[in-house]
Amino acid sequence: MKVSQIAKICNELANLGLPADCYQEENQDYSTDNCAKLLLTVANLVLDELYSNWATAIDKAIVTSEGGLIDTQHISLNKVISLTDSQGQTVPFRYTERGLFVDYDGTFNLTYTKLPTHVGWNEEFVSPSPRITPRIFAYGMLGEYFHSLGDVEPAERYLAKYYDALRAVTRKISTVKMPARRWW
Repeated sequence: MKVSQIAKICNELANLGLPADCYQEENQDYSTDNCAKLLLTVANLVLDELYSNWATAIDKAIVTSEGGLIDTQHISLNKVISLTDSQGQTVPFRYTERGLFVDYDGTFNLTYTKLPTHVGWNEEFVSPSPRITPRIFAYGMLGEYFHSLGDVEPAERYLAKYYDALRAVTRKISTVKMPARRWW
C-alpha cells in the first residue's frame, strides 16, 4: 500500500478536494497541498496506532545481555511478547531507556511486536496485518484527519467505522459459537 493510494480512497469517501495529480507516482511535490501534508501526518499516526494496539507483526531475535542489559536499540521493539533462555524458561525482565534489564548475562530468545517506520507519500509500506485493508486504513485516516481539523461529527463517524472494522477483522473465528445440531 502507498499513502497516496489510500489518500485517493479518502478523497473518494469524503470528497476532500485533493487535486488528481497528487496520486501520480511521478508527483514528488505533494507538499504544496496542505490537505495532502495533513493526510501524510495522520497516515503515520494511524500506522503507529495499528502497530501498537492491533498489530500481528511479530518478530523474533536472539539477543545477549552484558551486565544485565539487553540492548534493543538496533531492533524496532514495540512490546515484548516473551523472553526465554536457551532452555525455554521464561526470563523476568524490566523495560529501561536503553533496553531490557535482566538478572543475569546470557543469550536469550526474544519475541516482540515491531514498530513501524514512518512512510512518505509515494513509499510502499506493509500493513501490520493482511486482514487490514486499505479501506479500513482510510477510515482511520479520515477519522484522524477530521479530528485534527476540529470537525467532530465526521471524525466520530469515521473513527466508529474504523474501530468496528478493526474489531471485526481481528476477532478470532473460534470465539463464534455455533449451537450443536440436534437430530430427532
